[in-house]
Amino acid sequence: MKVKVLKKEESKFFPRVEAVFEIEYAGKTPSRQEISSEIAKTLGQDEKLVIIKKIKSKYGEQVCVVEANIYLDEKAMKDIENEYILKRNNKLSEEKPEEKKEEKGE
Repeated sequence: MKVKVLKKEESKFFPRVEAVFEIEYAGKTPSRQEISSEIAKTLGQDEKLVIIKKIKSKYGEQVCVVEANIYLDEKAMKDIENEYILKRNNKLSEEKPEEKKEEKGE
């Protein structure tokens, strides 16, 4: 898998870097997990802090364009990103259901 950075800029409002990548691959379109890992290696960041927002494959080519956010810390990532995005990227810890039970008073 070959990763090329197309655009990379620090967010003025959030503690993250917003980036767009072009990824060349062989075979089927790679999973979010595989793409996240490759982006983390390319940027020298922790894989846990990479959120894949969108993967757009080009028809007939083994190239996709990926939009991603790379956070500076895990707390900021969980505070800012929507829950469904965190679930999609497998970034939710198992603590969530317990927290909800405590709030209900159980």
